[in-house]
Amino acid sequence: MLGTTAYLADYSSGLVVVDVSDPTSPSLLGSASLTTGKATYVKVVGTLAYVCAELAGLSIFDVSDPTAISLVASLDTSGISGRLDVVGNYVYVSQHNNGGSESNYGLKVFDVTTPSTPAVVGSLLTASALFGVKVYGDVAYLFGTAAGVHTVDVSNPTSPQLMATYDTAGSADNGEVVGDVLYLADTTGFLTLSLINTDPTSKPTGEPTGEPSGQPSGEPSRQPSGQPTSEPTGEPSGQPTSKHTSKPSDKSFGDLKAGGVIMTTVLGHLAIAAGVALL
Repeated sequence: MLGTTAYLADYSSGLVVVDVSDPTSPSLLGSASLTTGKATYVKVVGTLAYVCAELAGLSIFDVSDPTAISLVASLDTSGISGRLDVVGNYVYVSQHNNGGSESNYGLKVFDVTTPSTPAVVGSLLTASALFGVKVYGDVAYLFGTAAGVHTVDVSNPTSPQLMATYDTAGSADNGEVVGDVLYLADTTGFLTLSLINTDPTSKPTGEPTGEPSGQPSGEPSRQPSGQPTSEPTGEPSGQPTSKHTSKPSDKSFGDLKAGGVIMTTVLGHLAIAAGVALL
């Protein structure tokens, strides 16, 4: 959403642009189909729309005139692109490959300094499929299946380095960082994780909150003594720490146990989660 214009990744139709200046009567401004693949995610920066196109990889569109959208470039990522984030001249794409080669799991980094000729400049293989990615400063947060959350040093986009992993109870789908708190959409529910201890010589201390849904408390809960906790694995020494310095929100949120959460966003002191019922 930019101003009163909504940009949508329509799985079947491609990129769709809608005028929502009158929320009670949205109107279509324009659309552009993908040459191949299916649209799963879109982010607009300036006059360019970056679209994940699943098996077709990354597509870039010129949306300076929403009524006449034009394709700028497309690039096969050799995997199934799930979501992306754009920081400066770089596009970070999370990849998964259902039933395919595990060599395509992970993060791909594209240089889009010249949007008409995007080029892969960096990559990081992961042990399991990734569904989402968010980049804050020099740290990329990757969300996926087996390992849950990965933190990656992208201070050098051409050589991303794994900092740590945090194994959630289910599959992490998406998340957002506010201050030193990661709000996470997981198939088991809505989790909040502390990012205070992202120094690779120590372990992240965040745990899923334990209060029943709808009963926020002042502090994240801690597991009872004697119960094992999930620990991140494989963090190399010498990696830079997170650059987030603001204090965490003074509110924590209970787990949403009604179903799997697939998307979350944070507005002020409210975390909004969208989920699906588990039948």
